[in-house]
Amino acid sequence: MYPVQIETRPALRAMVMAYTGPYAQIAAAFGAMWQRLTAGGGVPEGAGAVIGVYYDDPATTPPDCTRACLGVLADPGTDLPAGMEWMVLEGGRFAVLTHTGAYAGLPAAWDWLDRVWLPASGERHAARAPFELYLNGPLTTPEAGLITQIRIPLV
Repeated sequence: MYPVQIETRPALRAMVMAYTGPYAQIAAAFGAMWQRLTAGGGVPEGAGAVIGVYYDDPATTPPDCTRACLGVLADPGTDLPAGMEWMVLEGGRFAVLTHTGAYAGLPAAWDWLDRVWLPASGERHAARAPFELYLNGPLTTPEAGLITQIRIPLV
């Protein structure tokens, strides 16, 4: 169904803000995160790709209780905008699903990866939060060309 690779990745450092609420309404929170990030007149030097770290399974957690952190990868020494904090995403082995297309297709990709691919693969989910890495964005890329990696940490 989707391309999945098992990759070993280094730790990532990110500037993030917390979000609690329905994942289906997270676009507005990404907008708020972007406003915080650019409040100083532009994206801080050293900031990179946008990420979303997802802590809860929306199939088993009430929508108003699902939690995430939204932010951007950043080099050490990057100025931290007000209302954001540092986070380190541990490195290690990951199942990496690459989704191309509208963000509206991401829930189906997550569901397939977590409920079909993972059980059939013989791999196990590590006790760390999975995340999305957005390799491009809707400000510069048509919806059909959006590329998002879903990364699930593996044992």
